[in-house]
Amino acid sequence: MNIIYVKEEHPPKGNKPIEWFLVTTEPVSTPEEAYEKVGYYMQRWKIEQFHYVLKSGCAIEKIQERSVERTTTLILMYSVIAVMILNMTYAGRLTPELPCSILLEKEEWQLLYCVTNKTKMPPKSPYSVAEAIT
Repeated sequence: MNIIYVKEEHPPKGNKPIEWFLVTTEPVSTPEEAYEKVGYYMQRWKIEQFHYVLKSGCAIEKIQERSVERTTTLILMYSVIAVMILNMTYAGRLTPELPCSILLEKEEWQLLYCVTNKTKMPPKSPYSVAEAIT
């Protein structure tokens, strides 16, 4: 068992640094290995968000297929959709003003617009990432 002490080096002004301990069974014998393990752990939130989108957004738990093959295929398909949703969400936080065409093909953003706005006439130019997410 290894314990890695982690402390935020440059907290936002007026805030105390975040401090925590990472307990791992992975071997840690150098500072580089410690940084590597902390980096892995920091990705945990993305994995949790992926599962949240898969379960809540895609309603994966409601799949009632009778065969393992069909269920596996559906889970794989919904996983791709969940990753797309996460990518859009993160892009929207970083650059909400960019056109949604950086994430979606023309047919995709036009279809998204038509479905969400209940119209048959898509816009001629892509709308923003923020609008696509909404």
